[in-house]
Amino acid sequence: MDNFKVSIGFSEMMDSDSEFIPIVEDEDYQMNKDDERMPEDLPLLPLRNTVLFPGVIVPISVGRERSLKLVKDVQRNKGFLGAVAQIDAAMEEPGTKDLYKVGTIARVLKILEMPDGSTSVIIQGRIRFKWKTVVSDDPYFKVSYKVLEDVVPEGDAKREFEAVIGSLKDLSLRIIKGSSNIPQELPLPLKISIVPLF
Repeated sequence: MDNFKVSIGFSEMMDSDSEFIPIVEDEDYQMNKDDERMPEDLPLLPLRNTVLFPGVIVPISVGRERSLKLVKDVQRNKGFLGAVAQIDAAMEEPGTKDLYKVGTIARVLKILEMPDGSTSVIIQGRIRFKWKTVVSDDPYFKVSYKVLEDVVPEGDAKREFEAVIGSLKDLSLRIIKGSSNIPQELPLPLKISIVPLF
């Protein structure tokens, strides 16, 4: 629940003149690899204690120099990055062997320089991917990768799958409505996308 609170509690980082950024995208969040310019090699952003899912917009703190250069380059070029969780969150300078192979391709929506000198970045998860080999490690890791397609059951199993997804969406909305950490500007009811991870 603490990670959930972090992901919805970033409205205080935005000043009143900033544009509204939703927390969860609607059903159209998924990247169509034919419609958007996919990079040949993907810059890899290690995340500590965070897993980014497709359709979710989340703020992350960026402290490593390599990571900061990566997000600024991606934002400048209106490109994509691959967000992957670290296996050991305590590792200060993880190598590729210290990162999970499956992550989420994301866009950088906003970079915020905080009053205390730290940097927060708001990223939007688009679609899952699996990285294969390291293409470059300077100034940050770039990898070859493949996009992972969602697998949805067919026939009778599909009806059961959709019923479970519907229940999860209803439960998610009840949790959101009951949370005291919801920003006032958050529109309810939300559309929530549940992404199958198998």
